[in-house]
Amino acid sequence: MKQQPQTMPEKNTDKNIICSAYFPKTDTHALVQEENDCVYLYLYIRPDSKDTEIRACWVRNYGKAIDAVDEKALDAGAQPRMPLRACRHPQGAARLDPKDLRLVFLEDGDGAALYEGDQLLAVIPGWASSGEFTGYARDAIGTSPFAWELGTPRQNDIFKRVRQAESYWKSMQDNATWEHFRDQHLQAIERAYGPHAEYLVVDVGYFPPRAVVTVREGDTVWLFTLGMSLLQQPSVDRFTQYPEGLRRAELAMGVREDLFWEHRDAFVAYLVGLSDIPWNYTTFLGDGHTVLFDIEPFGKHFSHALLLEGEANFSEKLYGDFRGDPVNCLWIVPITEKQQHYAEELGNEALMKCARGDVRERAFRVFDGQEKFLLPEKERK
Repeated sequence: MKQQPQTMPEKNTDKNIICSAYFPKTDTHALVQEENDCVYLYLYIRPDSKDTEIRACWVRNYGKAIDAVDEKALDAGAQPRMPLRACRHPQGAARLDPKDLRLVFLEDGDGAALYEGDQLLAVIPGWASSGEFTGYARDAIGTSPFAWELGTPRQNDIFKRVRQAESYWKSMQDNATWEHFRDQHLQAIERAYGPHAEYLVVDVGYFPPRAVVTVREGDTVWLFTLGMSLLQQPSVDRFTQYPEGLRRAELAMGVREDLFWEHRDAFVAYLVGLSDIPWNYTTFLGDGHTVLFDIEPFGKHFSHALLLEGEANFSEKLYGDFRGDPVNCLWIVPITEKQQHYAEELGNEALMKCARGDVRERAFRVFDGQEKFLLPEKERK
């Protein structure tokens, strides 16, 4: 199993990168850079894509602070020193020793923290942006465009988040956590749906360990992801004040047996690809979300899939908690383009009222090539 890599100080480059680390699930890159007599923590998200997101948080000034925004540096494309009013060390702080630095990724990979020894220096959380709030720094005072004051553990909950992340990464250093997680989830699936027929390892040696589990029940094959919820989903904090209820999820789908065996690899690959979406696109999957359904030949009729959380829609709580967060089971229900537009315009509740049959019956979750919803006649035209 590959866990979070050790943070290795790098040799100085033109911009003096003194510490760097990669998130093990994606190519998200955190680094600490000296330039213009100051230090910044950077987070490069999707660095090799067209929609690269770069977040930057000031850490400290080495040189004397100026009583204004460092416009000269900004105009030159360099990182600006913190203005005097927001700098805890107006005459400049000591230079950082790369040997004392380490980076800790938050559990969702959407944020990173910088330590000097056991002292937390700076944090870029998931809700930081290039706008008014860019991150927290110990050496900042108040708020500024380059960093907000970190404060103390009593004042700022981010300390707890970072400690939890450290605990998580340490727990992933051996297989014990994964083995317990795997066994608990496999038992939950088998209690509800029967003995598993296949356990397909799909992580190809990369973190986090993942599998797709299949269960045969009558003329139905049930598919479940196992391992997606080892990581928290990113971006949840940006959309709700209660992120713990949305952070972790697994996917599930029922398929009529003959369709499954005819397109087995495509169904398995679809679940695997869907389970990568949160980290590949810095987003999250939750109840009522719609995603593309591109399994051929079915994608010609069913353009999207509706994700329905088991407990909310079917009164089925499949999994327990992991690290204090509930694990949601999101069921994949293919829908047509018209049904997707209908839900988009009127809401998922309106679409659910159009369900054919009883949604509480397991048959509703079984894909058999037939539509599960019947829209009002005027909407079908």
